[in-house]
Amino acid sequence: MMRQDWIEIELGKIAKIFNGNSINARLKEEKYKVCKTGLNYIGTKDVAFDGNIEYENGVRIPFDELKFKIAPKGCVLVCSEGGSAGRKTGYIEEDVCFGNKLFAITNEYSVFEGKYVYYYTRYRKFFQEFKNQLNGIIGGVSAKKFSNIKIDLSPLPEQRAIVSKIEELFSDLDNGVADLKKAQDQLKVYRQAVLSSSFPKENSIEISKLVINLSQGWSPKCINQSSTDEEQWAVIKTSAIQAGRFIEFENKVLPDNLEPRDQHEIKKGDILITRAGPRVRVGVCCLVRNTRPKLINCDKVYRLEIDTNQVDAEYFEYAMNSPEVLSMIEVMKSGTSDSGFNLTQKAFLKLKIPYVEVQKQAIIVREIESRLSVCDKVEESISESLGKAKALRQSIFKKAFEGNLLSTQEIEKCKTAPDYEPAAVLLEKIKMKQ
Repeated sequence: MMRQDWIEIELGKIAKIFNGNSINARLKEEKYKVCKTGLNYIGTKDVAFDGNIEYENGVRIPFDELKFKIAPKGCVLVCSEGGSAGRKTGYIEEDVCFGNKLFAITNEYSVFEGKYVYYYTRYRKFFQEFKNQLNGIIGGVSAKKFSNIKIDLSPLPEQRAIVSKIEELFSDLDNGVADLKKAQDQLKVYRQAVLSSSFPKENSIEISKLVINLSQGWSPKCINQSSTDEEQWAVIKTSAIQAGRFIEFENKVLPDNLEPRDQHEIKKGDILITRAGPRVRVGVCCLVRNTRPKLINCDKVYRLEIDTNQVDAEYFEYAMNSPEVLSMIEVMKSGTSDSGFNLTQKAFLKLKIPYVEVQKQAIIVREIESRLSVCDKVEESISESLGKAKALRQSIFKKAFEGNLLSTQEIEKCKTAPDYEPAAVLLEKIKMKQ
């Protein structure tokens, strides 16, 4: 139950909220930083570009005449888009230009701490309110509907204490997560060392001699949500393919008005390799050991049918993920930017992997799996711990914004602050200013 000195209030009643506007990427000279849509930080860590002027018909236009909207220091930015993009938020520690897919929440009436609202936008309850206001709107929620989202507001001194307590707890949590990720990285190094030492160096074979059929899938415009219903057709995302692991829930729902192309349905035993995307995601290979039905391969992924008389599927997968083969794939990638690389069929089929006869391949696979089995268990434990850390953050937010994070003594101390007054009184002050 909410305490008497708290209120539940619409954002639009305590803040000035406005969209940014289109930003021309030809801005040249530094004056204001420009926020990207992908926020999720405190401060202005990521900027698309810095800018002062742009050119129009060869004439320099002063920045101030461009009439860009500025998000002031101390405000909160939230992406107006639906789906995962709508969960991107940031707290801004300097004035920035910002685009038309972002909302600025500014402290017009001095009734909230910017970081308090920022942390609230990371809270699951806020996500749900955002989703409710979106209510099927394609392209993003309007400023009016966004202003209707409610938050739980505490007195100002308590807001400051809550922010301090959240950051203290998150600091400890971040240190633990950093240790877990360091352990993950060490496991990756070990895994690569195992693969590097397991294959013969003297013999190799061109992939074209092992492949019976190579195809790529289909990427229609899908609904941006994952399907867990085995009776529902869906198209995989490239993120479904991880090194040595297929993640079936990384998919998008196929709309009912599209006829599924079942010739691209993924089957147990398929070998999948990413062929297009960001540099680090091209050339990733996995063997599909298990999969649900009605999953369609996308057109950015090769699907291979190999000659099992010549090569064992698991041997092929391990060889493709070995550091030596990955280095060769890296050279084969073509593209002009790190966000858009390709691995052509012609180049891929000329790739050579280490080779021994099938009987010896089975021995190598057993040795690899024996050495990696403990590694897999540790990695599973780390992934589980990282998942718990993510859930713990939401648990901290829940306690914070239900008024249960601070101790009785900490709350009483807040009440002695010179600017302490119930949130309802703050609301009355807003009404007087409007």
